[in-house]
Amino acid sequence: SRLLGHDLLGTDDFTPVEEKKEHSSEADRDVRRAEEKAISQKLREINTIRERLYQLRYDQTLSKDELIRHIHNLSRELIRLEEELLIQRNRVFASFQTSLNLDEIGLDPHLLSHLLEQRLSSSGAEPDEITLMRTQSTHTLKDKTPAQKWQSLYKMFREFKYHKAVAHASYEIALDANSTQLPLEEQLQLLRTAIYELRQRKNLTQQETELLEKLRARLKELSELEQ
Repeated sequence: SRLLGHDLLGTDDFTPVEEKKEHSSEADRDVRRAEEKAISQKLREINTIRERLYQLRYDQTLSKDELIRHIHNLSRELIRLEEELLIQRNRVFASFQTSLNLDEIGLDPHLLSHLLEQRLSSSGAEPDEITLMRTQSTHTLKDKTPAQKWQSLYKMFREFKYHKAVAHASYEIALDANSTQLPLEEQLQLLRTAIYELRQRKNLTQQETELLEKLRARLKELSELEQ
């Protein structure tokens, strides 16, 4: 192939067509893997929030006000993550379509987009009209003093931080040891964070106490693997 390239170009300074194509394919594959990893991570975040939301919904130890507050907060976070996933998927779809360079073989460079639009139209879906619910997280702070607002916001932040830590750790311990995709160090960090958050709670429910014991047991198990 080098001789062919030399004859065609009339110079020794060239890159064979095969090498150029191989390099491009490798680079595109690396991009796709990175994008797939990012989407998998986003889906994992969504699943952890869903699981936590479901647990809280049927937690009989919470008062109605607590239950409603937790569900509102986690629902807003779930919608935010779903929106990010939608944007991410659209970006990945467009990136992959561009990487095909369809115009080089005489096809419409936006062929995939047009086919998708046709498919959605035939099924009666209207992608341009899809809207995501947006809620205002601070609407309850309207009539409060600056000090009360700060106190309420801090409390909301602490609750969100707690539920997020517990959600991620709960998801990890529910997985088989060989099923998790997280490195050992990240698993340990998740467990330690969740244990810390649980220990900061003044009064643990029975469910939280049981979860704390499970987290400690998993942490001990993984710590032994680290040594």
